[in-house]
Amino acid sequence: MHSNLYDILKQKFPKKRNSELFIIPGEKSWTYNEIDSHSARLANLFIALGMKPGDRLIAMIEKSVFSLCIYFGCLRSGIIYVPLNTAYTNSEIEYFIKNSNPKIFICDPSNKQKILGLKFNNILTVDQKGQGSALEKSLSYDINFNKEEFSEDTLAVVLYSSGTTGISKGIAMTHKALEINSRDLGKIWKLSQRDTILHALPIFHTHGLFVAINTALMHGCKIIFHNRFREKETIDSLKDSTIFMGIPTYYQRMLSTDKLSSESCSNIRLFISGSAPLMQETSDNFKNRTGHNIIERYGMSESGIITSNPLNTNNHLEGNVGFPLPNQKIRIADKNDKILEQEQIGEIQIKGPNLFSFYWNRPELKKKNLTQDNFFRTGDLGKINNDGSLQLAGRNSDMFISGGFNVYPKEIEKLLNKHPDVFESVVVGMPHSDYGEAGMAVIVTHENKKINFEKVKSYLKEGLAKYKIPKMFFTIKRLPRNTMGKVNKNFLKTEFSSDWKKF
Repeated sequence: MHSNLYDILKQKFPKKRNSELFIIPGEKSWTYNEIDSHSARLANLFIALGMKPGDRLIAMIEKSVFSLCIYFGCLRSGIIYVPLNTAYTNSEIEYFIKNSNPKIFICDPSNKQKILGLKFNNILTVDQKGQGSALEKSLSYDINFNKEEFSEDTLAVVLYSSGTTGISKGIAMTHKALEINSRDLGKIWKLSQRDTILHALPIFHTHGLFVAINTALMHGCKIIFHNRFREKETIDSLKDSTIFMGIPTYYQRMLSTDKLSSESCSNIRLFISGSAPLMQETSDNFKNRTGHNIIERYGMSESGIITSNPLNTNNHLEGNVGFPLPNQKIRIADKNDKILEQEQIGEIQIKGPNLFSFYWNRPELKKKNLTQDNFFRTGDLGKINNDGSLQLAGRNSDMFISGGFNVYPKEIEKLLNKHPDVFESVVVGMPHSDYGEAGMAVIVTHENKKINFEKVKSYLKEGLAKYKIPKMFFTIKRLPRNTMGKVNKNFLKTEFSSDWKKF
């Protein structure tokens, strides 16, 4: 038998349980005792409402410590926690309900009628301040919960993918998988009770919930907890923190203010970026402004974090995401699963105990993406550098074939982003009557200045083969991104499709 994840995290609680755990600027802080008591009451409530280990609970609620207590209550009781983005539409929510078949749906009080309209009646509510039926009902239950013992393959969460490239898949993760990844991250980043993590990420996603929260608690770190990212307020909290985890968009927005400086970052020992590619310009500008490097890492919802740059990284190299974590096996293979040599681009394949168990109600999809020796095909392209580090080259699905040649958009974007007039760019493959597919580049310029596309083409021709040069260029004020900073390329294909057809 194996202790559940909450009990493992609880072992790291200090002897003085009235110590601060979650520090909320301008509001009441939460102690270890309060987290333990609230999560126990919620676990007892869920059991009293007829839930059993293995049942699903959907939580579509705003970020708060109350929502974390619901997560912890599920861990303690063996209930499978299913967090959802509050921005999902009715049709998306209807799909998640049908796919996961939850026993209870917890939402903001303002959304109760919407969920009832989807013909789901077993609803609890909680808002960002803790108001609602979930917390109110839980107060009548005991602040202690009988410890549950689980086997290693007991599921803890079902996490739905963002769905930017297709139908969302429910990624089922065990208590053991989450525990191992949190432990390994602590070793790589040398986390300890001396650390305070500044948390401004959403908590319906791997990054904010597992990489940040689980890992912080696993190593006894305090957490400065912002209910959402605001660049000025986040910068104000840097002075009281030692670690900041963010997405590239956060770093770009902090750089847009005058508040960010070496002084404001003087207490930070580690800046970490993930969930989307970190541009070289963002990294360089951040180091010039603050004196700090940003450590980039690579992961996915199906596995947690796979690689990370080491703490002593002196210079960020765009696309380089470091070395495999302990317990991780990583390799590069072609479309026939033939293992490639170093410096050859192919699909990244991974294997390790932190890999997900299956896609909820769609187990055949994982089997389809497993090799004969049980490596998982990530769908990401990359290469192993001569020093053993991983270099990303984009998504398998992003690659297109133009005139019989493979084109990797990441290679073009990397060069485009170095152009003095380009802030950031995206290249996608579009249908072409002659070449089969051809590249379309969508560019965000510095301060939305006008750009000469013919000069950009000439610039690209100096560093790329002719077949790689995009056939059409467009500008946009801001790239469409999801909550975690990933660009929605399907939106861009649709947005510019009519102009492309005129080409």
